[in-house]
Amino acid sequence: MDVYSGYVYDEFDLKTWQLQLKSFLSLLSAVISGLCYWRWFTNLSFIKTFLLTNLLSMFGLLSQIILATKSNQDIFHISSNWFILIDGTIVAFVRRLAMMPPVILASQNCPVGFEGSMFSLYTDIGHIGTLISSGLSAAMVRGLHISTTDWSFLWLMILLCATSNIIPFLFLPCLAWNRSENIIRDRLSETLLQTTSDLDADNNHNQMQCDNTEIGPKVEHI
Repeated sequence: MDVYSGYVYDEFDLKTWQLQLKSFLSLLSAVISGLCYWRWFTNLSFIKTFLLTNLLSMFGLLSQIILATKSNQDIFHISSNWFILIDGTIVAFVRRLAMMPPVILASQNCPVGFEGSMFSLYTDIGHIGTLISSGLSAAMVRGLHISTTDWSFLWLMILLCATSNIIPFLFLPCLAWNRSENIIRDRLSETLLQTTSDLDADNNHNQMQCDNTEIGPKVEHI
């Protein structure tokens, strides 16, 4: 979230090496997140995986409230500079984890021969979502009167942004309906293929019988 990043850079005096370490830990955390998804989530159904990863993402983003209210110093007694590194690692982990299910679903349902077009479409949809999110964030900043001199309601904005992760849950019934349609379509395709295969086998058998019938009289005549 750009507003939270602005708060971090404005309120805390981070050294260059701390910023570089934060970027390194974020990238490392994203890689570990992908490995964890491969190890523990690939055997689960898509709906369970989607629910679990988005809930983890929501609770991971809520950790930013601790820094926004400076509870890391008052409650946990952790310096802000070190908590920024910890929080950045957690957020990078849960974000990558939540990104995996939609990407895998898109790859599974991509039509053969249209991989490049579907990837471009998926990327464009992501950019449109980012554009809409930026507009809503700007409206929230204005509505909550957040500025570089007043961050008192930043925690509320973080809370609203984190809980917005449950919005995609409303569209899961559409996915289940689409899955049922795909199952029916696959079964119909299998039935048609089996019927076609049986017809081809019968035609081949009949053709062989006709050939044997024609060859038999010729052999007797000879």
